[in-house]
Amino acid sequence: MKTLVASALLFALPALAFAQDGTVTRDSGLIGTLNDIIGIAGPIIYALAILFFLYKLLMFLLAKDAEGRKDAQGGLIWGIVILVVMFSIGGILGLVQETFDIDGGTNITAPTIDITGGTVR
Repeated sequence: MKTLVASALLFALPALAFAQDGTVTRDSGLIGTLNDIIGIAGPIIYALAILFFLYKLLMFLLAKDAEGRKDAQGGLIWGIVILVVMFSIGGILGLVQETFDIDGGTNITAPTIDITGGTVR
């Protein structure tokens, strides 16, 4: 069984490494799928964090006793921390992209080996 799994992995390795083509685009195979998932999940995660904060704020305002306010206050603090961290990471990534002039739509050319000449392009 181990031999079968190892053989299948070795057989599929070039496909996973995009070894058939020297150009890896944002729309190709696994990279395109991950890009689509991140593109959809990012705004959803931001929205969930904001909804969590607003929910805890509502619970804090509607709490009738000190225990309920204390619980909601802890949630508010964590909500603020989560939002600050999320937006800070987004800002830092945007700053790095602007500073180093990194375009998100650039294709990556993977190095290939010219078998006839024996050189790496």
